[in-house]
Amino acid sequence: MATLTVEISEKLQLNGKDRGSEMTVTIDSITETFHRIMDVATASAQTILQMDSTAANAAGGTLHTTQVQYFRITNLDATNFVSITIQNDSTEEYMVKLAAGESYFLFNSKIDANALGDASAAAGNLTDIDNVLAQADTGSCQVEVFAALT
Repeated sequence: MATLTVEISEKLQLNGKDRGSEMTVTIDSITETFHRIMDVATASAQTILQMDSTAANAAGGTLHTTQVQYFRITNLDATNFVSITIQNDSTEEYMVKLAAGESYFLFNSKIDANALGDASAAAGNLTDIDNVLAQADTGSCQVEVFAALT
């Protein structure tokens, strides 16, 4: 077993004052990693990561959701952006834009998305992430996917 250390550092001098911060998160008992660099095309969204809540289905490139402690997606392109879509099997999804060189990360595998944008809808109905998709904007890009599991 190993310990994953994630360090987040922001360095900013604004009006002569240090406004940056640092945060370190350690995750013990890491026993597995998933790491892949892959091409993402512009034609349509393609699956870059799959997860499943049933341990027996977590084989090959499919990760067991309850074991995912951290995952990161980085757009390795120098120019183009990539759209990342996070989905569950309950037809909920959300999308984020990763500009050139940007990363998106989570410390768990849960989402709740409200398709209607209704503030009165019940909050906190977290469900497992099932698919992560990516689509490049105007030119093919490479993305890096990294996950750590217990």
